[in-house]
Amino acid sequence: MSNPIDLNDSSKRYFKSDNYAGIHPNLLAKITAVNIGHESSYGADKYTKYAELCFQEVFNREFRVAFTLNGTGTNVLALKIALKPHESVISANTAHINTNETGAPESVVGCKILTINTENGKITAEQIKSKYIEATAFGRHATHPKLVSITQCTEFGTVYDLLELKQIRKVCDELNLLLHIDGCRIYNAASFLNVDLGQIAVFTDFLSLGGTKLGAIMAESLLIFNSSFFDGLEYLHKNTLQLNSKNRFVASQYLGLFENNAQNKPLWLELAEHENKLAHLIGQELSNLGFKIIQKVESNHIFVEVGEKIAKLLESSGYCYIWTQNPFVVRFVVSFDNTESDVGDLITFIKNNI
Repeated sequence: MSNPIDLNDSSKRYFKSDNYAGIHPNLLAKITAVNIGHESSYGADKYTKYAELCFQEVFNREFRVAFTLNGTGTNVLALKIALKPHESVISANTAHINTNETGAPESVVGCKILTINTENGKITAEQIKSKYIEATAFGRHATHPKLVSITQCTEFGTVYDLLELKQIRKVCDELNLLLHIDGCRIYNAASFLNVDLGQIAVFTDFLSLGGTKLGAIMAESLLIFNSSFFDGLEYLHKNTLQLNSKNRFVASQYLGLFENNAQNKPLWLELAEHENKLAHLIGQELSNLGFKIIQKVESNHIFVEVGEKIAKLLESSGYCYIWTQNPFVVRFVVSFDNTESDVGDLITFIKNNI
């Protein structure tokens, strides 16, 4: 069969999305290493049990974990566990559960999402309280807010610091609200804040712990820290289509992410530091060229205002996504395998076309 597609030309790296990158070699090696013999299925294997022990060491809290296959499914599972049909979620209007999950929370969970407008992706304790008061003013004639969902880092790459998280946790406790953190890029946030993952997770009831965007493949997980929601997890895990029969291949990748290198640094931190550093470099280079950086570069995202011509040229060449068109703002995202040479290629391309 003739093939019109060149399957050998895959050397170019861009900044369109960290979903574009392949699998980190260490994580691919972990998958290969567990691909021997037979193991128990559906998470009863020794590798899954070992990954759970690693989580216990990192987060140092009682928890239950459900290993999952994608971020949307992980978030849906969290909301499915937490909410009754008449209850709702408070989140930023830019939150992934509101804008990029094709209505899955509403259609699968049946919950309403109450959004708060934000310019930088973050919501405050005061905004949460105000939204709660607004939503409960009609009593039984409106949904009852039960859970706050925040993204760390946000869809704009900005990061909640520990004081902001503490304030959000405090208002959640005052209003009897649960807190969910969508942590698909939590590693970049922890690197930026120079804290351990557990120092972020201590504030939450539910944590969607990413893996795929940092070099894994179909490796996500939901950590439940609130013991009131432990019962029934194994059933809802299956019910929401996220139970993997050969879970050792998911769990082994987390073992790789949490494994220390020769400098006693876990792989997740090494990769997150690398991504954040390159993102900061891109931001500096673009700023030096006179472009306006519209969000603080605190993780692996860069949002920059450019002209229409260069925006369309950058996107059509695969370098980035156009985020908005009035004005034209493009988004760059650094992946684990991007290099300073890739940054140089990007800046050279822009210089040659402005």
